[in-house]
Amino acid sequence: MKVIQVLDEISKKNISIVSVVRIISSYKYLSKQSKIVVANNQDKLKKAGTVKSLFSNLFFSSEVSRILKNQNPDIVHIHGIWRPIHFFFMLHCTFLNIPILVQPHGMLLKEALKSKSYLSYALKLFTLFIFYRFFLTKSSFIAVTQEEKQSINKYFPNAAISIVKNPLAIQKISSKAINKRFVYFGRFNKHKNLKEFITAFISAKPGNEWSFHIYGIEDDESYKKELLNLVINAGFQKSIKFIKPEFNIKKKFKIISESWCNVLLSKSEILSLSVLEAFSVGTQSFVNRRIFFPAWLQKYLIRSEVKDMNLLRSIKLIMSQDINMKIKLKSEMKYLFKKNYTLSDEKKIYKEFLKKITVQHNTNNRFSNFSVLFANLLNSVLVPFLMVLSVFFSNSSFAAEIGVFPGIVLLLTQVFSANARSLLLYNLDSKFYDQVINIRFYVGIGILFALTSYQYFFVNNENFIILFILSFIVCLSWINEINLAIHEKNRSSLVIKFFLLVSTLFYFLVMVDFISKTGQLLDILQFYLLFHILFFMYHINFRNFNINKFIQYFNNQFEEYLAVASSFFNIIGVIIWRISLVMLLGKSVAGLFFASFAIASFPGTLFNNIVGQIVTINEKIKILIYKISNVLFILYIIVVTLLIILNEFYLQNFEFYNFFNITLTSLLGTPFMLRALSNRHEFLSVSKAFQNKIFIKDVIYGISISPIIIILFYLGGTNFLIYSYPISSFLALFYYRKVQ
Repeated sequence: MKVIQVLDEISKKNISIVSVVRIISSYKYLSKQSKIVVANNQDKLKKAGTVKSLFSNLFFSSEVSRILKNQNPDIVHIHGIWRPIHFFFMLHCTFLNIPILVQPHGMLLKEALKSKSYLSYALKLFTLFIFYRFFLTKSSFIAVTQEEKQSINKYFPNAAISIVKNPLAIQKISSKAINKRFVYFGRFNKHKNLKEFITAFISAKPGNEWSFHIYGIEDDESYKKELLNLVINAGFQKSIKFIKPEFNIKKKFKIISESWCNVLLSKSEILSLSVLEAFSVGTQSFVNRRIFFPAWLQKYLIRSEVKDMNLLRSIKLIMSQDINMKIKLKSEMKYLFKKNYTLSDEKKIYKEFLKKITVQHNTNNRFSNFSVLFANLLNSVLVPFLMVLSVFFSNSSFAAEIGVFPGIVLLLTQVFSANARSLLLYNLDSKFYDQVINIRFYVGIGILFALTSYQYFFVNNENFIILFILSFIVCLSWINEINLAIHEKNRSSLVIKFFLLVSTLFYFLVMVDFISKTGQLLDILQFYLLFHILFFMYHINFRNFNINKFIQYFNNQFEEYLAVASSFFNIIGVIIWRISLVMLLGKSVAGLFFASFAIASFPGTLFNNIVGQIVTINEKIKILIYKISNVLFILYIIVVTLLIILNEFYLQNFEFYNFFNITLTSLLGTPFMLRALSNRHEFLSVSKAFQNKIFIKDVIYGISISPIIIILFYLGGTNFLIYSYPISSFLALFYYRKVQ
């Protein structure tokens, strides 16, 4: 199982969390590819990867997005909740549909929430109720104690919570010495109530044999100075010593074992590692009464209210303990610890919880193939959609302009598609995404610049701005096709549904504009262009974009010459068709053919670019479609034939007679094209060898269909041109009937 461990920093300040993460990441049942990701790696832990810039693009952390897409983890285990790295991983995991496991490490306890200013408390509550209620709706949590579980349930009542004790690197200590020494291991911070203990210790007036050793980690410098001044002013420098923190595990355990009492009076804590470490070697801990501890620990803890008199009384009681009693307690505590705490048990509990999370995630993952279908559909049909609308609303010349300029941009981008979406879904390489995006970015810019420049300098067109924006959208849609494919592969339903929602709104507004004739098409297109730009920018790590990488990727792409040639010859055939129609018939009549061919070829385009991959991958859908396709095939031919007859005899005087005549005749070829493309996808999914054979047939097919328009026109004029698409469909079925 691949699990990414996420924490804010690896430093002395959060040594407890770091210790937990290091032990968890060493579990053998976790994949060797499991990672530790941090925002700040001060201690230079080799296993940890660093998110160098959380704000590396305009909106969210492209670094986080890149890590998740490259690693594709089964679960992301987030240690903490309030830092930017926690937020961004929650955000991206939600979008990418990756299960989240959050371990707050006591950060949701009441005292922890209120540990700073009222403003900080208010911001935390705002974040909890506004953002985290959304990101963590279906997340799971780890609580260390029952008390922490209750604190999590308070804000996430429906969350799956497992109680897993912090893993502890237990050390065997042979020394039996016990010194009259209090010890503290932790940060210099007001939250730890060190000042209160030092004040009470001084008030207890201990003898010279008693001492308090503070192994403090630098955190709040002003608070440390305050403590130093307190000790100096009281003249207790010999009894209260400030010592460099000890991070050598064996040395630390030896110090604790040989001490009289471990001090931990924090305002809030979960099951502290310091207390567990002390208990494992038989040393009692002096703790805040308000902190909850498991029943098996409570009996051996010395608990007190953090008030002067209470602390003073408790310290004197500790000092009065008999040495023989201490030795007896030490033996009992060691035995009890072994009985109640073993690392293997915590490993098992953690492992089982991870399995439960993944199973539950897969069960509840209501990923809709229909959402994928329609999101990709709306991303790819803008040009044919506008062509058909233009014809229906008596503007076939505009339909021809769309087909020639944005339409050719669309076709040229397909030349360089090299079947990338299919290959991405069938056999994804770790670097494949970056390569494809890089190629599509630079090639798209090049195509857009070249055709726009030609149109601007050599074609006098009053619709230049609209056609330019349409062409720009086509380029971005081509790039975002790959971004959608990543979400499809990762079953990221949220992003796909969002894309579908915005696209549906756009198409609805376009329809309303054509019907009402309000003339707002330009504004609507600008809105859709902005959406595609933002969608593109969200996914892209701009550091991967440079001309050298592009040249390298481009060369690598053309080493796979058959895939490129496959797309090239298919598209060139269509471009030749469009140019031929405009030259032979003029823009108005050519626009009718463009729209008709767009309708007839739409099911084939949809299947080839979107549905084919879904059907081929999903065995259940494939079987269902094959069962009903034969019946539908016959019915389709019958219905279209009847419509042609009705159109011929009853609708000759209808305004759209020619358009319907071309469309209905072209539709006769649609089922044959679908059969051909279905065979093609079957072979593409088999192996590399089969893929190459199919690509060769693509080249032959593209060359074969290129002269059809010219041949039919010179054989029978315009009347023969209506048979262009059926003929190309029969040829496709012939070529893809069987691969030798």
